Formats: sequence, C-alpha cells, structure tokens
Amino acid sequence: YLWFVSESPAWIRYRLHVLIAATASLVLAGVIARREGGRAPAIGATLLLGGSFLMVLYASEARGYALAVAFAFAAVLLAARFVETGRYWWAASYSIVVVFGILSHLTFLHALLGLMVWTAWRAVRHNGRLNAWRSFAVLHVIPVAALAVLYWLDLRHTIAGGGPVHGTWTVIARALSLCVGGPEGGPWLVPAASVAAIAGVLSIALIRRSGSDLWILIAVTAGAAPALTLLTVDTTL
Repeated sequence: YLWFVSESPAWIRYRLHVLIAATASLVLAGVIARREGGRAPAIGATLLLGGSFLMVLYASEARGYALAVAFAFAAVLLAARFVETGRYWWAASYSIVVVFGILSHLTFLHALLGLMVWTAWRAVRHNGRLNAWRSFAVLHVIPVAALAVLYWLDLRHTIAGGGPVHGTWTVIARALSLCVGGPEGGPWLVPAASVAAIAGVLSIALIRRSGSDLWILIAVTAGAAPALTLLTVDTTL
C-alpha cells in the first residue's frame, strides 16, 4: 500500500490502511465477544479495545501492528466457523487471513501460535481426536508453508539493526506498562506493569470460568508466545 500510494501532504493517505484495520478490529472484537458471552462482553470488549493506548497508538502509525491485530481477530472467527461447520470455504478464508497477518508484521506469529493451540483444542472438543488432526492440518498447512517460503526468501537474510538493548525484565515491564497506558520508565513503571499483569491473569481466569475456551488462545498469544520469543531472540526493544 505504501509503495503504490502517491505522495501527498495529507497525513491520512499514508495511514488509511491502518485506520481501516483498527476500526475493523473494534467490530471483530465485539463479534467474537458476543459469540462467546453475549451482549455485555461484546460492549466491554469493544470499549476496552477502543480505549487501549497501544491500539490507539498503532492505529495512527503507518506500520503493520494494527493490520496484524485485525487479521488475528478475523482468523479467530473464521477458524471457529470451520471447526463448527467443517466447510472448506472457512478454512481457505482462514489461511488467506493468516498469511496476510504474517505479512503485516512478524509479531503475528504470537497470534498464530495461539491460534494453532486453540484450534487444536476446540477441534478435539467438537470433532473428536481423529478428525481434529485433519481439521488442524487443513487450517494450518498453507500458513505454515507460506511462512517457510517467507523465511527462505527473506527472513533468513534479515540482520538486526541498531537500537538500545534492554534486560529481559525491563522489556517485560515496559510491555506490560504500555498495555495499560503506563510509562516506559520511572517510578510508576513497576506499579503499572503489576496492574497489567494482575488484570491479565484475572481476565484469563474469568474467561475460563465463564466456560469459553478462548482463555487458551489469549494465554498462549499474550503469555506463552512472547515468553518463548524472549527466550530465543535478543531482548532489543
């Protein structure tokens, strides 16, 4: 999009794609919450996402974060529909959305790992173990193949650029603090990060208690996947 858009003094031309993605994310989040819990969770999810500091920030920047969020939410709905109906149209749509998510930003891999674990769990519940493996393969064979091609053509040649290097705990604290609109440093960093961590754990527990299996998706995407990243790559932020 940025390659083909013509030069203009109007800022919105360079950010139109992320504004659309952010707006779509609000709608998709509401639809997901309504499917899982009803009207009240749908309103709450929409308001929380719309008031998210990080969502507002990246919806104003011409980068791929907002796109990745939108594609992740769309993937949740499409995967759920495929598991429920078994129709390959939904699986094909899921594959396309996930590939676009990967191309939007590589942090989408956190969502992909969460989606893989969650869809496997949900497929077992709906279709039994034997059919669950087939459903899992149908959903993820194309995204995994696309990721392998992307790695071979581009990612393996990528060299990390410059930038400040922080310790692991600093990276975690800053990320958590920003989730609740807190500072990136100073005396309020740890309190803000603590609030975010406690709220996250309680949210996952409440979702699990409600009977929805989305707690698996959220726990892996927001917890296990970033932790795995910190263990396998340099903590540069």
